[in-house]
Amino acid sequence: MSAADHLQPLQFKHIVTGPGAYKIEAYHPDEGHVGNMLVDSSNGAIAELRTRPDVRRRGVATAMFNHAQQYDPPAKHATQRTPEGNAFAKSTGAYVPRLKKDIPSESSLGLSYEEAMRMSKD
Repeated sequence: MSAADHLQPLQFKHIVTGPGAYKIEAYHPDEGHVGNMLVDSSNGAIAELRTRPDVRRRGVATAMFNHAQQYDPPAKHATQRTPEGNAFAKSTGAYVPRLKKDIPSESSLGLSYEEAMRMSKD
């Protein structure tokens, strides 16, 4: 499968992680877990968005964002974003609020995808 191919069909799991957030997890029948999105339940802002490095730029984040539109509150772009998150927000066609804080990406901090995923579970 080339990097330009979209991973379809994706399956999603909606998980209420507590009183203040919900998570969308994305799975592919052949690829397994490919990403997750954490959404702040108070305002719908995306608090965290990760996709496996080997499936990036294949529609996974966009599919999770679109899937999260059916929940209350629907996901929306946050005012604090990494450079990658900022590029993603602009690519969705949805409203993108003014960036109030540019936060460092995992790669700029020297973290692998696996390390960042472990940190997000703590």
